[in-house]
Amino acid sequence: MKGYAILHSSFEEVLLLDADNCPVRDPAFLFDTPEYAKYGAIFWPDFGRFAPEREVWAAAGIAFRDEPEFESGQIVVNKRRCWKALNVAMHLNEYSDWWYRLIHGDKDTFHLAWRKIGQDYAMPSRGVEAMDGTMLQFDFAGERLFQHRNLAKWKLGDLPESSHREHRVHGGKAGKNKNAHYKAARAANKRITIIRTWNWLGEQDGISFWI
Repeated sequence: MKGYAILHSSFEEVLLLDADNCPVRDPAFLFDTPEYAKYGAIFWPDFGRFAPEREVWAAAGIAFRDEPEFESGQIVVNKRRCWKALNVAMHLNEYSDWWYRLIHGDKDTFHLAWRKIGQDYAMPSRGVEAMDGTMLQFDFAGERLFQHRNLAKWKLGDLPESSHREHRVHGGKAGKNKNAHYKAARAANKRITIIRTWNWLGEQDGISFWI
């Protein structure tokens, strides 16, 4: 589905986000990064790595590489520069009944496709982190950019707790003690970023801040 959506999008340059993936700030700057300019594709790491004994290496005809698997909740890609790799990924997904026995769904088809044709890609060096059923992904400067609620899913008719409330501030949590931590930070003249979050009904359901 993701490969099809990218290929058939009317845009030449695409930022694909899962429906349960929430950027904490405008991610459009990614199109202006040197890494994107160099490679035309940005992927983010997953928690796992393909072990050398995995059958998929031989099945795909790719030499083992010790590197993170892809987490495809967010993808930045230039279709013109990556057209061949995107079509290889699409081919693998069209035969998902066979390939998905060896991999973890569509996310790995992008990894295999880029490696199969020998095309390089950019990936932030800071690894994925977990928080309350949410995968945290970072930009090339190591700053948080995406919060992918891959386990804490949005549900129609149900208002989930905001993952933002668990952000750590000054050794505490931005929950019950957030006002005390906020005042302490202001007194120390520390730089503060405030993020307000809304639930699916458009009602404000949390305020968090970073120091």
